[in-house]
Amino acid sequence: MNNMRVAGPVLIGLSVFLGLVSGCANNGQGASPVTRVVGPNSIATTKFRLGNADIIRLSNGTAVKMGGIIFAGDSDRFNGERYGVSRQKLSRLDNEARDAIANILNLSQEIRVEFIPGAHDSQGRRYAYIFARTFDIKTPTIMEKEIFKPQGAGYDVFLNAYLVRLGYACVDAASDTRYRELLRKMENRARLAKAGIW
Repeated sequence: MNNMRVAGPVLIGLSVFLGLVSGCANNGQGASPVTRVVGPNSIATTKFRLGNADIIRLSNGTAVKMGGIIFAGDSDRFNGERYGVSRQKLSRLDNEARDAIANILNLSQEIRVEFIPGAHDSQGRRYAYIFARTFDIKTPTIMEKEIFKPQGAGYDVFLNAYLVRLGYACVDAASDTRYRELLRKMENRARLAKAGIW
């Protein structure tokens, strides 16, 4: 894998443009998207769209994929047979995971992205750690203090760790190590709870 050092955080202001299977939600109410460079490997934008549960496409066309984890819906990387997970179950987990991430992002005012320099998948999508700043949130399925950190009236939600804790992803042992300890902790809790792939 490519160089896996982690750069500083990238702030992405969000005027929500969230492409959903059933349509689009845009909390920006007509606001024009703005993209600017804010530092090395850092950009800020007011617009993005959700792809798969672990992929977000920015307004400049950059596809960002959650790093440090292997998403169960990633057929190129996740081996369902190894975990005893059928294709039918993987399809269900994929849909559940997308709904879980969409529910968080739809309540977010901004997201913060920490790119992993030089790290990308076979399709050129950049790996990153993604945090969503929510302005309001109902109690989620899993409320771990390491994932949901209070920020004002809302939370800073570590989306990569959220997918792992819900059992929709496992830790990528070959990836960057910055958040590996936390991700392993969430994986162990998911395993004990027999969540998702476990």
